[in-house]
Amino acid sequence: MNIHIDGTDIDMSDEVRANVEQRLSLALSRFSSRIARVTAKFADVSNPDKNHKKCRVEVLLRPARKIVVEDTDTDLLVAIDKAALQMARSVERKLRRDRELDSSNT
Repeated sequence: MNIHIDGTDIDMSDEVRANVEQRLSLALSRFSSRIARVTAKFADVSNPDKNHKKCRVEVLLRPARKIVVEDTDTDLLVAIDKAALQMARSVERKLRRDRELDSSNT
């Protein structure tokens, strides 16, 4: 599974990048044969009251279908955990619908 991490808005250490990649891999590994690419983008969306990090995860399925989820939290790793779980549910739901459509068309 090809995972690309874009943290241009946020100072991300190699350790954090590895942690993000591991969390996404764990959440999505059962779908790896159907996933062409995973992109995780991070942004600092802080305001004067709170320091929030936004995590946007995009998955490109085979054949070309894109699923996007976002989550925001004060803790970057919490945001990626929530986004990864949400993405796993979204991919599962999409693949289930595709199977149901395929079986109803045959």
